[in-house]
Amino acid sequence: MVHATEENMWALKGPILRIYQLETLGKADMEQPAHYDVLDGLRNGDGGKAREAIQRNIAGCNDMIAWVKERQKETEEA
Repeated sequence: MVHATEENMWALKGPILRIYQLETLGKADMEQPAHYDVLDGLRNGDGGKAREAIQRNIAGCNDMIAWVKERQKETEEA
């Protein structure tokens, strides 16, 4: 059940995440998402690296929320 929910989430959110990344981050930032740094830190026992990557990922959500609100405003004005 969790796996099916996760697949549905990505089916819904994946396209908008891709557009957001292309418009705001550029290709270079898409090559090494923070998720990989979290996993790398955990695998290597580097809690500081994992913590920093999680914090970076969460902080990036604020930028994405602002971007979504701006797109919504543009759509409503059109």
